[in-house]
Amino acid sequence: MEMKSEHVIILGSLDRTDRNEQIDKLLAMTQENADWDIIVDLSDITINSRIISKLLELRETAKSAGREVILCGIDTQVKSVFTVTGIDGVFRLEKDRTSALTTLEELRQGLHATT
Repeated sequence: MEMKSEHVIILGSLDRTDRNEQIDKLLAMTQENADWDIIVDLSDITINSRIISKLLELRETAKSAGREVILCGIDTQVKSVFTVTGIDGVFRLEKDRTSALTTLEELRQGLHATT
């Protein structure tokens, strides 16, 4: 987990064996203090139903606090899973971390419509 600034957390490397623990920790942190926007880098991740469920829970917690969750680094296989499950319409999806940070900055400046 990387603290990009005081209000942005980037969660990456979820394909390691502790990915469920990482996302659980991030969810708990967000529930305690939802003062962060979150970028989740899904590069090289194997998506499963538990991860999808936790991402949705994370989004709801952040959204209720007026914060954003942006997913990036999504490969073709993961994108297919997101399309089939309808998640591609729920999350903001960006190509990479740089694009996600740019989008987040634009959102904070009011340049993007909110979802």
